Amino acid sequence: MRRKRDLKMVAAWEAGQSHAEIALAFQLSRENVKDRIERHFRAKQRKASGDPFDKISPRLRTLLLKEGLTTVNEVVGRYRSKALFQMRSFGRKSIQEIEMWFPVERRYQNYAAVPPYITKDGSEIRELMHPAVQGNRNQSLAEATLPAGTRTMLHRHRVTAGAPPLAASAPGATTTGITPASPAVPCRHSRGGRRARAPPPR
Repeated sequence: MRRKRDLKMVAAWEAGQSHAEIALAFQLSRENVKDRIERHFRAKQRKASGDPFDKISPRLRTLLLKEGLTTVNEVVGRYRSKALFQMRSFGRKSIQEIEMWFPVERRYQNYAAVPPYITKDGSEIRELMHPAVQGNRNQSLAEATLPAGTRTMLHRHRVTAGAPPLAASAPGATTTGITPASPAVPCRHSRGGRRARAPPPR
């Protein structure tokens, strides 16, 4: 009943009536009418949003923010490590909300389903592992494919948790100017850049 009344008030407001006119028609205070109309549009905005923080209840959102959890990846990581379950005032209802709106289940995707994109030098890039899809944290994995007989500049990391460069997968593929980085030491690529060259076609 209240919902129907609120929708009628919203329709009247959208038709150009003032809060005072609507309040008089529905025998409510002007502040009450204004609050109901604003709540309607906030709920509509949350429903249209793709951000899980906009979907969950205000209570759960406040609880997560108090724990310093401000991103989707942080919430997913805490859920998978079971740390969320140890939080104060975090009960079954909160868990149900997290499972409903956050990508807590590990996801897998077929290689062919990963859409590639082409860089300026013609390299074909596929992002095989992404936090928004697989739920990993602070990590991603991409594949770069070069046309036969071509070359590309390897991308540069200013500061990163370095890992040794992967060996070229194609016979005859070469890289120049590469110094393997220790996994424990952040790697800083040289200003001159490094080139990777694909083997010529046979």
